[in-house]
Amino acid sequence: APPPTPSPVARIDPEPAPDPAPMKAEPEREPDRDPAVVAPVRPGKPGSRPAHASPKPVDRTPGTLTLSASVPARVSVDGSPPTPAPLEAVELAPGVHRVVLTNPGLGLSRALEVTIRPGKLLTQAVAVGTGELNVNVTPWAEVWIDGHKAGVTPLAARPIAEGAHRVRLVNPSGEKTVSIAVAPGQSVSLQERLP
Repeated sequence: APPPTPSPVARIDPEPAPDPAPMKAEPEREPDRDPAVVAPVRPGKPGSRPAHASPKPVDRTPGTLTLSASVPARVSVDGSPPTPAPLEAVELAPGVHRVVLTNPGLGLSRALEVTIRPGKLLTQAVAVGTGELNVNVTPWAEVWIDGHKAGVTPLAARPIAEGAHRVRLVNPSGEKTVSIAVAPGQSVSLQERLP
């Protein structure tokens, strides 16, 4: 006789497992650093030593000055006694110096500054323009130009340096002071009367 057919068995599928709860991602944190052990950042190449600024030595080698003028004049440097121009290769310390040219007869007094560099020669040519002064005073007078006596009237075609001047006229009866300005090549005439 044929074997008995087995009875069908009901199949029960297990319930699906619930999805695990999603995990929240925590923000990444930088590792804690102890500020005491953080190496300072220094400019420059790695491993280089910091540069220490040292004062540059000052070169005190004297320089020299050669100076000429277009009119006869005496030259004083930094208050030294005046000597006739021209100056030839005068040694001076490096720096700025005050030079004064004078000629009382021309009413010239001009100051300028020169800068001397260590071991260098400075050549300076000073051009001074001149004009003429004519003075007539009734009855007569001594003529003083910028505090220096220039003569007695009549004064004709007297050379005078360009620029501003004070002319003082003096006689036993009185005096008078006149201001004038002279341009190069100009002839200036004064006609005055003293009591």
